[in-house]
Amino acid sequence: MDAWSSAGVVRRHFGSAVSGSFDQNGRIHQRIRDTLLGFFSGLSDVAVTHAWGGPLGDVEERLTRRPSRISRILERLTAPHSPWHCLLDTARIGAAGHSLGGAAVAELTRLDTRPAAIAVLDGSLFGQVLSTGPELPVLLCGLTPPDPEDPDVLAGWDQLWPLLRGPRHHTTVRGAGHMSATDFDVLAGPLGLRDPDDPDNRFTFGALPPGRGITLVREVLAAFFNEHLMGSPAHIPPEAFPELSLDTIP
Repeated sequence: MDAWSSAGVVRRHFGSAVSGSFDQNGRIHQRIRDTLLGFFSGLSDVAVTHAWGGPLGDVEERLTRRPSRISRILERLTAPHSPWHCLLDTARIGAAGHSLGGAAVAELTRLDTRPAAIAVLDGSLFGQVLSTGPELPVLLCGLTPPDPEDPDVLAGWDQLWPLLRGPRHHTTVRGAGHMSATDFDVLAGPLGLRDPDDPDNRFTFGALPPGRGITLVREVLAAFFNEHLMGSPAHIPPEAFPELSLDTIP
């Protein structure tokens, strides 16, 4: 999963939960080409020699920047002159992130003491937090199904788990895919980007109906943050949400 561009300086897919097979998705490439020709019809005779569909950039470098950006946002929101200052309870700040965003909020706990609880939604974990571990409530919510050909999809989770010194929760959403917690899970179908015959769909969307993953993750996040930020433990009825597998260790 550690590839290099032709320039030899930019790593792609490094620890990312994005499958390398996305780079060979001809249907997506054709849609991009069709859109390009819609704007620039004069390019109809121009050959496309290189097609690529994954995230570009050094993940470790991006992870270095993201936590500091989140911290600056918190500073602005909680500053005395902020219009939000009187509306926020700074003792009850929660942070949740999906994919690389999950790695960012985990690393944020090492740099900023304001978050009182965090939730990581799928994706790999990086950074120094894997050596220190946070001392606050943490939810790890897995969406991506196990892939024996790519054991690094959820890299860092097993390493972080024993280092968690606060209440820790591990939830698996059975039948979900990496994007099941996002709007793309619902929008992909109308956009023609959800093909049940495409093997990549299992990784991206799983087998759940569109929107079901969002409902499940919303339920888990609400229960987690209500318990650890509001002091109101919530029971998730298994009969209403059978796709959830909950493993909680106080």
